[in-house]
Amino acid sequence: MRLRAGGKAARPWLTLARVTGRRADLAAAEEVPATRQRVLDEIRAQMVALDLAPRDVDPAATLVDDLAFDSLDWLDLTLHLEERLGIALREEKLASTRTVGDVVECVLQALAARGS
Repeated sequence: MRLRAGGKAARPWLTLARVTGRRADLAAAEEVPATRQRVLDEIRAQMVALDLAPRDVDPAATLVDDLAFDSLDWLDLTLHLEERLGIALREEKLASTRTVGDVVECVLQALAARGS
């Protein structure tokens, strides 16, 4: 095993994978935050196009109270995400979204459904 400065393994999952045989599971777990971040970045970019400050768009921000989202903003965001990501967002899921984080989860579920 190669070591980096400080004596840490260059690829710590490799040692665990050899012991458990679970490299694929570990690699998949590492991809989840990156996917979540890409979805958040896509949402943030569209919200900036709707004249919102990027720093205001975080997962805890509520759409109506914090970001003053109205039905046209919601429609713009939904259409943009569906077109850009090639997904269909389910209306019943969208109806229950309150925060930016809820929108991220809804998009991730749509991406997962598209992949299966």
